[in-house]
Amino acid sequence: MNSIYIIDFCILAAAIYLLVVGIGMKKSGKIHKSVMGEELIKNCVDEKAFIDAIYPWMIVFSIASLIAGIAGFLLDYFKVISWANYPTLGLFLIVFFLFIFQYRRALKKYFKDM
Repeated sequence: MNSIYIIDFCILAAAIYLLVVGIGMKKSGKIHKSVMGEELIKNCVDEKAFIDAIYPWMIVFSIASLIAGIAGFLLDYFKVISWANYPTLGLFLIVFFLFIFQYRRALKKYFKDM
C-alpha cells in the first residue's frame, strides 16, 4: 500500500470528525473539548454565540477537506497527472485560512483574556 493513501485517509477521517463535532456542538449548544481545552472553554462569555460564529465555517472547512481527501485518493489511485490535484488543494488552503481567521476572530470576541 502506498503511503500517500494513508494521508488521504487521514484527511477524510479528520473531515468526517470535524463535521460530526460541528453538528454535535450546534445541537447541544456546548463547545466540544476537542475544539479547545476545557480550561479555555471556562473563559467563554457566550458559548452559543461562539458556536453560531464558527459553525458555518466548520461545515465549509469539513466539506472542503472531504473534497480534498476524496480527490487526493482518486487521483492517487487512478494515477492521474499530479497537477490535477492543485485546484483542490488551492480550495482546501483558501478555506482553511478563512476558517482559521474566523475562528480567531470569534475567540477574541467571545472569550475573555484572548
